[in-house]
Amino acid sequence: MINVFRRLLRIFNPTRRAPRPAASDTTPEWLPPGHPLNPSSFPILDVSRFTASLVSVTENPAVALSFNSLRTDDGRHLQGMLPESSIAIPCDLPYPLGAPMPPDGPIFRSRKMEEKWDLSLFDNRLYFSRSWTGALVYVAEAHITPSLLHIHTLHTALTADSPENRHFETLQMAFLLITLLFRKRLPAPIPDAILSPDLMAQVLFSAYGSQVLAAAAAEHAATFLLPTPSAPPPSP
Repeated sequence: MINVFRRLLRIFNPTRRAPRPAASDTTPEWLPPGHPLNPSSFPILDVSRFTASLVSVTENPAVALSFNSLRTDDGRHLQGMLPESSIAIPCDLPYPLGAPMPPDGPIFRSRKMEEKWDLSLFDNRLYFSRSWTGALVYVAEAHITPSLLHIHTLHTALTADSPENRHFETLQMAFLLITLLFRKRLPAPIPDAILSPDLMAQVLFSAYGSQVLAAAAAEHAATFLLPTPSAPPPSP
């Protein structure tokens, strides 16, 4: 799974860091269970001060123009599209809805360049695209009722197809869904790999932007991000 994050760092890194306050003010920190800011039973990487200290800029006028034009785009050009070279990953992710889903169209639009994702809905498909370029990364197919969003298929591209990578991409989509649709701040998934907290925080910012406040190992993040699978139908 470390290759997934190295790919993210290589692809999603058109950022510059703003002048930082004293290192102690922004250094990412692992919070153990029992810490006042960690209510979970496993370690959480706190990156909130780090990501809040960063400013995203681009020296490419075309990228700036793309970001600005996409702020008012209704996303209809994505309707029916899939990510390039994508595969279909079966899912069973039933998310209860406190209110009916919004109508087809934009669900979330980044308000500033530090927010890296846009979300659109058309024909029971959720389209996750990068806010700077409009690149389509995830398409989640769902059954939608007034009280339930049940994602059953995820379309995305993989550098290497494996059960681990499929699971990790599902976790990343789930984190974006909960952040952009439900507007909840939960820990982002990170691979079970040895990276320094500072490098991991940079990768998280490149991948998710300023909306990521904390992260946890994938196996632990899954307990926050993935709902209990739907019950199978009763036997005849």
